[in-house]
Amino acid sequence: MRIEPEQSVTAGLVMRAGARTTAEQRSFAEILAVDDRARAWMGGVDQAQQAAEGLVAMTLIEPLLREAREMRSSEGPFGLTEAERQFGALMDARTAGRMVKAWNMPLVDQLARQMREEARTVETTGHEVSG
Repeated sequence: MRIEPEQSVTAGLVMRAGARTTAEQRSFAEILAVDDRARAWMGGVDQAQQAAEGLVAMTLIEPLLREAREMRSSEGPFGLTEAERQFGALMDARTAGRMVKAWNMPLVDQLARQMREEARTVETTGHEVSG
């Protein structure tokens, strides 16, 4: 009696395990595809969150950082350097953005929620909400 490699017990187990792995990989790929579609559909959510973070950073945090930076005396060892004078506003903007992201401020969440609601209203009715 001749046993073919495909008929051996070990080969059968490996083939079945391989089939299961392939099915699991396909299932995983489908999950990733669903996640990508959801992320693409929710792109507006991310845009609203980013816009709200930018608004809070620019209108609330940056002015405070600028004022604190400008309050330092311009004379002596702790005065502003030339680089700080030239790039201070850029540093303030970057620091403000990082602070807003790190703090998870309820104000940002509320603004993002309002922006999403406005976007949905404009999308469904075609008219902006007057405020």
